[in-house]
Amino acid sequence: MEEEVEEGLPAWMGTFADLMSLLLTFFVLLLSFANMDIMKFEGMVGSMKEAFGVKFKDPGDHLGFTDSIVALFDEESVAEETMAENEDRLSGELKRISTQHQVAGSVSVLSGKGGIIVRVDGKMLFRPGESDVAPAAFVFLDEMAAVMRQFEYDVSVEGHTDSTARGKSHRSNLPLGAARANSAAQYLVGAGGVPAARMSIVSYGDSKPVDDNNTAKGRARNRRIEFVFHRQEPRSPNSTNR
Repeated sequence: MEEEVEEGLPAWMGTFADLMSLLLTFFVLLLSFANMDIMKFEGMVGSMKEAFGVKFKDPGDHLGFTDSIVALFDEESVAEETMAENEDRLSGELKRISTQHQVAGSVSVLSGKGGIIVRVDGKMLFRPGESDVAPAAFVFLDEMAAVMRQFEYDVSVEGHTDSTARGKSHRSNLPLGAARANSAAQYLVGAGGVPAARMSIVSYGDSKPVDDNNTAKGRARNRRIEFVFHRQEPRSPNSTNR
């Protein structure tokens, strides 16, 4: 006597199919939020293929960088730790220089979102209303250049003025800030030996005050040059241009 079999799939298969659909949706959602690093993705795909014994049609495609997928992320952690250590060393050197040249709060070292900022009062680098670097500032800039050569950070030199600053040859604040930033950058490149490709110049004029322009003390603080050491992006030791 034949055993009766119910029509359709077993009930458990419906639940299993729903579970698989939910998992697929979850992973697609994770992928949509991910900031994909193409090099890391190719390395992971290559490592997975190697782990499963997949043969490559094109040996140049999706080559694995390591035998362990976990190692790919370990390498990134090492790169981030190295970057943090370099930044700590850079900050320490800059603070040492600022302490040596500290005159009534002339130099300060700050940490911002984009990197490390060295803020220098304008009176320390320039004579009133002038844009040429004063000879008295050469020693300070020489030490800054030595740090820039030691730590390969991109550096922007930013010129800031107060709301009333007028130079002898500048009718507005923006050109004066640009001329001063350019003068400081030219000294760092020419006399200091800093690669020009790592330097950039910005003038904000009086648009970014750090104090009240209605007081003499505030205006003095707003007249400044800022050297911004831009934070480096972490790179895996195995990341290479291909």
